Amino acid sequence: MVAHDFDDIKELLEDFIGELRQTNKSSGTIDTYSRDVKYFRAYLVERDLPTNTRALTKATIGDYMEHTLTRTNQRTGKPVTPEYAHRQYRSLQACRTPGKADSGSVHTDRCPELFD
Repeated sequence: MVAHDFDDIKELLEDFIGELRQTNKSSGTIDTYSRDVKYFRAYLVERDLPTNTRALTKATIGDYMEHTLTRTNQRTGKPVTPEYAHRQYRSLQACRTPGKADSGSVHTDRCPELFD
């Protein structure tokens, strides 16, 4: 039997997607948020950083945003735009904060101070 870490970003993303569907968000919105959160989790895994939300810090999110701003767009080969990086941040914020993108997320008790 595999133990689940219910504070892992992967588990929370599943809940968040369900909440977005329940509030009738468009498939494009759901796909965007899902993809952006998965990119963040992949970043953490690639660097052997914890993916448990209780272990996240503002510094970790800041490092991810800096990484995002300094890489190239995988599709175009051009530098990532500040708007793209901002969308990445908003996707993470929406996953964590009630009322953002009208998500009504219930996960704010896990690390609300990260986006204050």
